[in-house]
Amino acid sequence: MKSQVLSTIKSNWRDLIAFAIFGIGLAIAGGLIDYTAGRYADSTIARLILPPLANYLQGFSRFLGASFSATFVWMLLWPTISQYGNEKFSDGWAALTQPQKFTAYIAMVLVALIAGAICFSA
Repeated sequence: MKSQVLSTIKSNWRDLIAFAIFGIGLAIAGGLIDYTAGRYADSTIARLILPPLANYLQGFSRFLGASFSATFVWMLLWPTISQYGNEKFSDGWAALTQPQKFTAYIAMVLVALIAGAICFSA
């Protein structure tokens, strides 16, 4: 299990770093826009546009954080699911066609994303 997780991280390290940097960058940009709007925006247009923009960027940053967390947790859980799912998991998995395996994998990733989004929605 450990070697599968490490090999997945090694093969996707660029994506994981880009995902984290982009999410943190959006959070910083959202916070900076929110601060600027509250402190320096005197015009009505700026007070109407900047706070929702900051809220959007911070919300998207939360979604990226949830996606990142769900992806990382998924990398840790997949070997466990495939190894310890139940006694007949490997037989059932072997009986699936390629499209069915893909659908099952995507369905489990979506569940992990939804769980991550719920955790980070506050």
